[in-house]
Amino acid sequence: MNKPVEIKVKRKILSSVLDKTSLSLPAGKATYPYLSQVLLEYNNEKIKLTATDLKKAITTSIEYHCESEGSILFPGKLVSDILRKLNEEEVSLFLNNNQLILKTDKSSFSFQLMPVDEFPLIPFAEDSRELKISQSVLSTILKQGLYSASKDIEREGLSGALLTNNKNLFRMVSTDGHRLSVGEGELISFPNQNLNTMISASDLKLVEYLNSGEDISIRWDQKQVDFIQGNTHMTFKLLGAKFPPYEEVIPRTCTTILNIKTLPLLQSLDRLTTLNQHQPIKFSVGDLLTLTINVAGVGEGVETVDVVEFTGNKLDVFINPRYFMESLKNSNSDTLFFGFNSSQSPILISNQKIPKTDDLVGGYYLALIMPMQI
Repeated sequence: MNKPVEIKVKRKILSSVLDKTSLSLPAGKATYPYLSQVLLEYNNEKIKLTATDLKKAITTSIEYHCESEGSILFPGKLVSDILRKLNEEEVSLFLNNNQLILKTDKSSFSFQLMPVDEFPLIPFAEDSRELKISQSVLSTILKQGLYSASKDIEREGLSGALLTNNKNLFRMVSTDGHRLSVGEGELISFPNQNLNTMISASDLKLVEYLNSGEDISIRWDQKQVDFIQGNTHMTFKLLGAKFPPYEEVIPRTCTTILNIKTLPLLQSLDRLTTLNQHQPIKFSVGDLLTLTINVAGVGEGVETVDVVEFTGNKLDVFINPRYFMESLKNSNSDTLFFGFNSSQSPILISNQKIPKTDDLVGGYYLALIMPMQI
């Protein structure tokens, strides 16, 4: 850097893009010092910010005309925290040799900089394979298809989510071995080759921060998947594990089918779990749904829920209330269908009417929960 450079920018704009970029920084202490840093590149068109933890990376940019071009590496979270606490509308960044100075009318902070050549090169997926989807549709799919993933990162095959598409239908699937959820929605455009990859569920949750309202492009190759919206580019490395053959566990017929409004059922479960959040709840399925909880040393709770439609045989089944409530909350549906075959078999939940026979996965929300054995 031959001469000092000054960049003036709106504080809220810089804070917003830096906050988004910093989502890819390591949560704890970085393995390597440069992983706690954000790369800032500037030229006569834009300011670009990039951060990575080597498994994921996020790049954002601001349109900006600078008389010169260059790059620096600065402590991202530290600068982000300071920007958030400042009150001024505009801030100035002074770049001078190995130092960054952040100034406003009343504040000044200086930071020692690391060499830029220590920052890793961020590869991006090839453009040849690209899906396009609306933000609202992808947001619903993320809500429906991610919550079932295992929180245990050591179980790589269960802590990730499967991303696939079949022509214009985009699907996201996750499971922790006790439950499974599937979210699907329509694509705006798609290539001839279908997507079939697996990414960490915790990484995929960052896609929720793509919220400008613009359509989102999804590009992929054999090593990574990229999500692009406007000036933000997120890239995630694929997991090496193989996703379980989930379609094999989804029942193709249901002898008992129940249709219930989601909110009244959620409210009943919420009241019953006040007695104990971990105690199994008995579902007595029939023309009227009866929910019962018995807590030793505390007492009993009973709720009845009106049934919109019931076909098949009456039965009793014990459910994990937390799993059940999560499947209802993430369904994004006012009415849900529940399919049963016995008190021991998986419970099928869908926002569309469950057929007696047919492929039960196709363009909608689906969840599967194993009943509890009492």
